[in-house]
Amino acid sequence: MMNRINLTEMVLGVVKFVFVGIYLSEPLVLAYTTAAAAHAVVSVITQLFGVSTTRFSGPLSLVYTLVEVCTKLPQTHLPTLLVSGVSMVFLIAKKEINVCRQCPTARAQPSGSHHTSVVEQLRAGSVLL
Repeated sequence: MMNRINLTEMVLGVVKFVFVGIYLSEPLVLAYTTAAAAHAVVSVITQLFGVSTTRFSGPLSLVYTLVEVCTKLPQTHLPTLLVSGVSMVFLIAKKEINVCRQCPTARAQPSGSHHTSVVEQLRAGSVLL
């Protein structure tokens, strides 16, 4: 059973269409959640690189935005990119520390052996930033 709640399920619950929410398949809910996350990333990526782009609307607007950001990469504002990168590294490290503290076997095993570190995951290629 999924522990995720997305906007569709919340709206269906508010308007008492719970019986419809039951029939939404897990792949549909996962696809909707993934699409929402992709939309959020693309909407923030211009601020990460410190470039200004025109606003697109309609179908494929996310693709047009990504193409424009890629063409403006040489104009990246380096201080903004540096602050963004440092912030992401700090937030990921903090998350990993919290995950390690919540691990029930953390006290029984030597430090660092119960959980793969971010650096090890990056070397293995299993973490996308």
